[in-house]
Amino acid sequence: MSLEGALTALSQPVNTLIEKIATGVGILYEPTRIRKNAKAQADANKIEAISKLEIEDIQKRALSRVVTEETIKQMNIESVIEKAIPKINQNAKTEKIDNDWLIKYFEKVRSISDEDMQELWAKILAGECNNTGSFSKMTLSVVGELDKNDAILFSSLCSCVFKMNGKIHPIIFEANDIEYQRLGIDYEKLLHLQALGLISFNSITGYVRQGFEKRAILEYFDSKILLEFPKENKNEFQMGNVLFSKAGEQLYSICELHRNDIILEKTLTFFEQRYNIKYALL
Repeated sequence: MSLEGALTALSQPVNTLIEKIATGVGILYEPTRIRKNAKAQADANKIEAISKLEIEDIQKRALSRVVTEETIKQMNIESVIEKAIPKINQNAKTEKIDNDWLIKYFEKVRSISDEDMQELWAKILAGECNNTGSFSKMTLSVVGELDKNDAILFSSLCSCVFKMNGKIHPIIFEANDIEYQRLGIDYEKLLHLQALGLISFNSITGYVRQGFEKRAILEYFDSKILLEFPKENKNEFQMGNVLFSKAGEQLYSICELHRNDIILEKTLTFFEQRYNIKYALL
């Protein structure tokens, strides 16, 4: 299949994205099905051409290294694009993605070879395509510093996330508690996530939301919990010792989530025993 034919088979938003990447970033992409057969021979031809140049051996080795490095970077980029394409909606406004955002994005992606991390970056690209502005350039910088273990740790933290009045909250009390440790979370790990720019961690006073009426709804995955505060109004709600940063909130939106009923029970017990907040599952 020709390049033109292969691109025709893709959706219009995807075609627009590929064209935008080419013109705005200078990165060319071809669908895998028209690329694989010719790739190995093309790379070999480049190396052979370098070997025939009348230059010093050290210069030949340098050029060969550059070709190899750039080939790996291009493979990383194309792998991420391919993983992102199925996640892009038919009504995505890919033409609205900022060129500077794309440049920043591919500066990070070209060095990502791990399959799982490529999947994470693919979700970011697709998310930005589907809803422009979902991921800031600051978030790209933060995610660019993560390794696979960091991503796994953050995903574990997301098992402790609740939603209240449309806002998400990672609720952690007593960071070194055994149940959090079973998720791989402890005091030092939370400090690490804070250093990465994903959360704020206050182990002393914690974080409080104010102004709640007598009753409020707390959500955990598909569970809804009715909370009943001690006073009729102006109640405070202790949200634990962790808050997401903006980057953490944005990364949470594409994180692989895992419900943990032990964490749910533990959190509700904290509310009841420490803050006299009664609850009932709806």
